Amino acid sequence: MPIVAERAHAMLSAHKHEIKFTHNQMRPKNILFKDGHISAIINWAHSGWFPEYWEYTTAMTTYNRRQDWNAILDNAIGRPPCELAIIEKFRRLLTMDLHEHFGGAGA
Repeated sequence: MPIVAERAHAMLSAHKHEIKFTHNQMRPKNILFKDGHISAIINWAHSGWFPEYWEYTTAMTTYNRRQDWNAILDNAIGRPPCELAIIEKFRRLLTMDLHEHFGGAGA
C-alpha cells in the first residue's frame, strides 16, 4: 500500500463512523428555496452510501466561494469533529507524494 494511502487509512480509521445516505454534491446551486425556506435539493446523480462525515467534507472542499458557506453547513449538517482537517491533510500528503514522484513543476 502506498505511503499516502497508509497514512489516510490510519487517520480515518482512528474514529468509527456510521455509513449514511448522502447527496455528495451539496452546494448552493443544488438547493432550491421558496418563501425563504428550502423547497428542494436537486442533482442526486452522485448520491450514495458514505461515512457520516462525507457530506460535510465534500461540500467544504468542492465549494467555498460564499463567505457564509461554513456557517450554513455547520447549521444544516453539523461539523464533524476532525474529519475536515484529516481530509485536508490527506490532500497535502497526496500533493507532496505526487510532487516527489513526478519532480514538480518545471522538472
